Amino acid sequence: MSYDVLIRTVLIIAVVGWICYRQAQWRAVVVPDMWRTAGLFAVIGVVQIAAVRGTAAISTFDLAVLAIEIVIALGVGALMGAIALFRPVTEPALAAWSVKRRGRDGTAPVVESRTGWWGIALWLVFIAVRIGMDVWAGAAGSQLATTVGAILIVVAANRAARTVVFMSRIERMRTAVA
Repeated sequence: MSYDVLIRTVLIIAVVGWICYRQAQWRAVVVPDMWRTAGLFAVIGVVQIAAVRGTAAISTFDLAVLAIEIVIALGVGALMGAIALFRPVTEPALAAWSVKRRGRDGTAPVVESRTGWWGIALWLVFIAVRIGMDVWAGAAGSQLATTVGAILIVVAANRAARTVVFMSRIERMRTAVA
């Protein structure tokens, strides 16, 4: 095993572990921050692809594979948003949010969420499908599917779909309370 493969493997395990940990934790829902994360991933992904590949090197097959992966990411993200559990924000979470937001304007979160074990399972399925698509697309000649930029765009789509469902669910909760 080469040093590069070892480093990538360790990084992948660390990222998957971090994602699984976050799925099991209650976190304050701050919708603007959720959009910012999705947007940041998307912009970095597009910039990375443009810098590494250039738009002239992207084939129709590359775009088709990316479109399929985005559709899958949107579906999994929407499902993650649908299975998320919500509860009123706790004092420790509100205090932590206040420390992070010091000096910035913003409306304090009113709910916390987590997806728990089902969210972890969905992330693992999402990662497995993504790896399977990469292997298949790479074998079929796609140069785009295996780039970091494509991965970031797919994750951005997942996060955006989750955010849309969160917004809808939170709005329904607000209307039900009013």
